[in-house]
Amino acid sequence: MNISVASQADKAGIIKTLVAAYYGDPIIRWMYPDYSVYLKAFAQYLEYILPLPLKNGLVYVAGEEGIDGVALWSSSGGKGQQQDVIQKLYKRYLLPDINISLQAISRRVRENCSRYGQFWYLQLFAVHPEQQGKGLGKTMLRQSIHRIQSNQQWPVLLYTNWDRTVSLYEQVGFRIIDQFQAGSSPQSYVMMYE
Repeated sequence: MNISVASQADKAGIIKTLVAAYYGDPIIRWMYPDYSVYLKAFAQYLEYILPLPLKNGLVYVAGEEGIDGVALWSSSGGKGQQQDVIQKLYKRYLLPDINISLQAISRRVRENCSRYGQFWYLQLFAVHPEQQGKGLGKTMLRQSIHRIQSNQQWPVLLYTNWDRTVSLYEQVGFRIIDQFQAGSSPQSYVMMYE
């Protein structure tokens, strides 16, 4: 399986794969129960967050004919996304109680990550639903972790709320470092690679 650093030319394929894969994610279903709202809101979110990681070479893609998998990384050493713009998107599309719970989740994840100083963070990871169950996810995770750690040997962290992804991440070498729930949200996990 060939995994490569994504370019700006891959952006449409990346968005297509992420939108297809994330609709089954419990927190996405909780945030956007209406599919038409999800399509609009999540695509706008991705349009906003993708340029910086693409520019910095922190998006990895895999696929033989198109983009079947995406791993989008960020680092504690780099500039993060502008939270005010993300909050505007959330306010536009989310119910107020969901927005409040989502802010609590974000704070808890940031608190966990900040304990490590410098770190790599797996911001988004997905395999297109038609390609799941074929080993692509494990291969992408292992190779992209190896690549980012060749730049800096920092701890590798992620957030998930999907029990089936917890199992995948554990098989690759992650362990749960925090488990919590905020308001009516699904169960949340922060994991670290060992």
